[in-house]
Amino acid sequence: MCRSAVIVVGLLVNAVCGLPAKDYVQDNNVTEVLPEMSELEFKKLSESLGIPIDTLPVLSESERAIFAKLSVENKKSQRAKEANQTKEESKHELEMYKTWTERQINAQEEQYLKYRKWAEEQFDSMERKLEQIEKRKDLREEIVGDHRNGEGNGTADESRIEQRVRQKREKEREAKEKRKRPKREYDDEIESLEDKLQKAEDKLLLQRVEQEKEKKDRERKERILLDTVEQERQQREQLKTDHARVILFKNTELNKTQESLNQAQEQLSLQKEECRMRIEEEHRRAEEELERNKMTAERENQQLRNRMSLVIESKIAELDRKQKLLSQAEQRLEQRSNKYEEEKREERQRTDQALKETKKMEQRKREQMEQEHVKATRMIEEKLEKTEQELARKRVEYEKERENWTRAENLMRENMESELRQHARLINEYTEQVRTLQGETQECIKFYQGCRRISHS
Repeated sequence: MCRSAVIVVGLLVNAVCGLPAKDYVQDNNVTEVLPEMSELEFKKLSESLGIPIDTLPVLSESERAIFAKLSVENKKSQRAKEANQTKEESKHELEMYKTWTERQINAQEEQYLKYRKWAEEQFDSMERKLEQIEKRKDLREEIVGDHRNGEGNGTADESRIEQRVRQKREKEREAKEKRKRPKREYDDEIESLEDKLQKAEDKLLLQRVEQEKEKKDRERKERILLDTVEQERQQREQLKTDHARVILFKNTELNKTQESLNQAQEQLSLQKEECRMRIEEEHRRAEEELERNKMTAERENQQLRNRMSLVIESKIAELDRKQKLLSQAEQRLEQRSNKYEEEKREERQRTDQALKETKKMEQRKREQMEQEHVKATRMIEEKLEKTEQELARKRVEYEKERENWTRAENLMRENMESELRQHARLINEYTEQVRTLQGETQECIKFYQGCRRISHS
């Protein structure tokens, strides 16, 4: 019975895995028999093993013939086969099952390790992508901050952008926590499966201990061994059932995890596209703002140039006006100098005439000449005094004008060099005229002294 159950399970496993039935059952070496199974019993067996009936393939004619042959032989020689079953065959069957179980466990472990490695790589890649996105967002925030600092006071748009950035960060933090949860659940699942595998290995060790005990008490515990084998068969069936359920559960969890990963990737791509669009919009706004600032700066520069040109023109007009005033003053000074020279010539002529008259009428008109000389001396003194006062006033005006011209020269040095040269030339001429007047004044003083000497003599 135990061997028959093992063969049935092997056929079912081969059917599920897609292997041919002749790998475990051959027509020439059929030493075990199977009870005849109806479709209902076959469905019950598949349900007890946890294998959906829809996933099992339909038995072919050769497989049905094998089952029929095994059923006939089972009916004919069931008692003989049960009597001829030995403990060595049971041990061989147990070893075969243990080997198959260990192979299945190792395959599942390798599959879990591969999936775990793949999942860790996927999580690492997603974390790297998220870090890159966060770096880009930090860079964008720095650009926005620099732009905001350059503009001065913040606007309502910038406050909305900051609020959106904070909301985006909170959403990303929540998404990151959600992505970490499947990884922890997956680790917990792996730990639970490892515990189950450890329990299965412990069971195998217990079975080996039981086999050693059976070897020592072979004849005394034959019936007990058969019962133990039956129990072990049931345990194996239960273990297969648990194993199949674990596989289905694992596949379901893998599908769920894959769906969550796909959703996370889609969400990440949508977030990436949204961030890209927002960055482009912010760049476009920044470029527009820079263009507006540039136009405003150009207008301000143009206005400043216009104001500077007006100021320069006003300064030039003021300098022209001062130059005209200086020319008028020079003309007046020249007229006064000419008048003074004319008066001086007239005075000389009168003095010469008086001297001639004095020589002719020295005795007769001495007193009159002295009176006239006194009058002339007074007039000369008054004129000299007036001339000196005029010269002092002109010097004061000249000093004032010179100070004004010095300030104007310091302010408009670069643009008014020609005017300053002309002004210096005029100052030189004026100084020369002053020197000429001073020389004439000295001559008048000398003439006055000569007249006094003559009068005393």
